Amino acid sequence: MVERPRMCLAAAASPTDVWIATMPRLRTRSVVAAAVAVTALTASAVWYAVTRTDEAVLDAALAARLDAHVTPLIERRMSEEWTSRPHLMACAVRPVGVDPELATTFAEVTTVYVWASCETLMTEPGGTVVPVAVHLGPPVRFDVPSDADWGTGRVTGMFPDRLHDALLTGEHPDGLPAELKARKRELS
Repeated sequence: MVERPRMCLAAAASPTDVWIATMPRLRTRSVVAAAVAVTALTASAVWYAVTRTDEAVLDAALAARLDAHVTPLIERRMSEEWTSRPHLMACAVRPVGVDPELATTFAEVTTVYVWASCETLMTEPGGTVVPVAVHLGPPVRFDVPSDADWGTGRVTGMFPDRLHDALLTGEHPDGLPAELKARKRELS
């Protein structure tokens, strides 16, 4: 094996000689830095995948307060949409998320995203199970997807991306039918 002569940096004649003499050391440092960066990125991706939740989780007390507040609002809105006589709808509502996303109190919430299961209180029941965005206003506004919104894809713009799995691609929450029956008994 031929040994390369070592060059003393102090005796180097030009900047090029210094660069050539330090090049193997720089290359090793670059490889180590790249390996550390790749390891850090991989660890971050694994951590994100493991800790990520697809469904938003609301504090139980906040969810109960939001449920109590928006249920009569949604019932009124759905009654106006489905019938000519007001307050003929009963709804079971399940809050799924809020805006701002990190709101922890009722006063901070500007929009509530819910699953609403509603039925008429008439002898021939009709109903719907639908995601609803309730903008608390003032004035209170609702985004309730129509059949056309589902068909055209407009529905995805009604809800934040972070809630699409919970509101648009999955089943409605467990327990809504039982909650709706209880609400119908309460209003009858």
